[in-house]
Amino acid sequence: MVRLYGRDWGADELRRYVGAMEQLAGIIPGERTDGAERGVRTLEVQTGSGLAFTVLPERGLDIGEARLNGVPLAWRSAMGVVHPARHELEGRGWERTFGGGLLATCGLDNVGNPHVDEGRAYPLHGRVNHLPATHVRYDGAWHGDDYHLTVEGRVRQATLDGENLLLRRRIETRLGSDALSVTDTVTNEGYRPEPVLLLHHLNFGFPVLAEESELLLPPGTRSTPDEPEDRGGAAPGAARQFFLHEPPPGPDDTVGLALVNRSFDGGRGIGVAIRYSARSFPLLWQWRHLLPGEYVMGLEPTNVQPGGRHATREAGALRTLAPGESEEFRTEIAALRDRDAIDAARRRIGGAPG
Repeated sequence: MVRLYGRDWGADELRRYVGAMEQLAGIIPGERTDGAERGVRTLEVQTGSGLAFTVLPERGLDIGEARLNGVPLAWRSAMGVVHPARHELEGRGWERTFGGGLLATCGLDNVGNPHVDEGRAYPLHGRVNHLPATHVRYDGAWHGDDYHLTVEGRVRQATLDGENLLLRRRIETRLGSDALSVTDTVTNEGYRPEPVLLLHHLNFGFPVLAEESELLLPPGTRSTPDEPEDRGGAAPGAARQFFLHEPPPGPDDTVGLALVNRSFDGGRGIGVAIRYSARSFPLLWQWRHLLPGEYVMGLEPTNVQPGGRHATREAGALRTLAPGESEEFRTEIAALRDRDAIDAARRRIGGAPG
């Protein structure tokens, strides 16, 4: 059943009142036409509940802006959604085209700082965030009494005498929903074993992130600050901080956490809950960048140690796919629209502020 406008609806009942489902919810294609964003295709997804978000085929089907009833959930950088043709690959050039957004994917050959592993140089956060998707398809369709909205496509990272990795992404939500899911299936289509490094860089900003906000983590989470020299001099108590979290998975082998601001809008509250697969994403990075004009927190499920590809190899944790082998990575994101939703998320997580 569809939960919409304070009541439940069946498909036949709801369809009687609209000329087309796009009156209530849907996916609208478009394209950015100005400045460094020119040429970036967009898919504007609206669920009818007040949740709206922008999928970016030119940026590997990442997710840019996201709002609930007009309130921003994601942080946006000053650079905006830069076309990948303007990507500066060397050194920390990735930061010049990092638009923030709800989801920026990092990988597939490196996550973290640029460095050298086994004699080969790898750029900051890899290449996949700047690879355009192909076979892009979007749809809205009834499945019984639920109306599903889906976006899917493929992102290939390949090189001569190197990796040939294919990421298939599927983004799903429903009519009346405050949540979405991102499912990535990475397949090694080459003929040699290949490491696969992946991080879902989720970026939250004001007003979800504010001085009063709380990070809710599962009980028993191990949390350690990252080494300052690895992160450009960030130190405990500084405006820029990095933490490594190792949350214990729940009975369903998933990890749940939330960032909430209970003081928002006179105490009505707002927040975002995250759930992801612990098997594929055993670690969680937290990036706090609380500087004027750059007020953002990244919550980042990953299979990579903070030192990147080399450190992950040294720890014996580098995930390698055999030729033809695949692995699935899944992250769910839910907007929390009020204190009742925040309290329900806190009970599910069972955690204290982090």
